[in-house]
Amino acid sequence: MEHGHGALGEFILLKLDQIVGIVGEMDDETANAALDVDGSNSPYQVLEHCLGMS
Repeated sequence: MEHGHGALGEFILLKLDQIVGIVGEMDDETANAALDVDGSNSPYQVLEHCLGMS
């Protein structure tokens, strides 16, 4: 999985792959459900934010 990004870049790519895998295994209702806490985000929203920042 070497992309020329160094150790930190490889670690970040690994973690992003893991987050995508976890959210991808969820059904739509679970992936889009936020906690019953003001300002909380659903797993899908967290994933979208992480991918948008990378």
